[in-house]
Amino acid sequence: MEFFWEWIETRLRENGWPKTSGWINKKSLLAEEAIVEATQDALRIAITIGANHPDVAKSIASEFLGESGQVTQLEVDQWISEANQQGENKMSELAWAEPAWLRFCSFEATKDGENRQFPWIGSKDEYEDGGRDATDRLNQSIVIAGIAMSWALRHPEDAVSVFDMSKSPSVKSPENLISTFDEIAFSGWLHMAEELITRYRAAGRFVDYQKLPSGL
Repeated sequence: MEFFWEWIETRLRENGWPKTSGWINKKSLLAEEAIVEATQDALRIAITIGANHPDVAKSIASEFLGESGQVTQLEVDQWISEANQQGENKMSELAWAEPAWLRFCSFEATKDGENRQFPWIGSKDEYEDGGRDATDRLNQSIVIAGIAMSWALRHPEDAVSVFDMSKSPSVKSPENLISTFDEIAFSGWLHMAEELITRYRAAGRFVDYQKLPSGL
């Protein structure tokens, strides 16, 4: 969780959040739409990691399960499989959303007695930084990134295609150029991901998945 948490927190600061409100009783506030924007960036980075750096993805997945000394390879693999299933559900239920990576930025809720996926668009509501509402949304953001990464880990051959802009109603470029844009977009997010990986690895913060007990 720490890997994505730090990225989201950094992205929020770069965009000027949290912001201070009030003169006497000052409060530090986060807007939901700012959290969603950071989430969309994080999940695109997550997709490139899952598709291109499987060992790193498994290391990051282990962070969702607790301390490395208490986690096994089997538990990590099970978590990835469950997260991938959630990703597949998002891809299927929100098939109309384009570009396809947007489908991951969603949440499950009950409507008419059924569990469904709904796009997380984000409102202009502001929540106190560190408060329950802000923390819940930040945790949701991190889980979404983990789901996107796990899906890409299981579907690396489809990772570039989720950046496909050809079906987006706002894009009117020739199809051959759009295909090139997809690859450029993927490469750009991959470059940012690899810079983060390098810094994280240099600090000795990645768990070596191969050294975890098998759990079998």
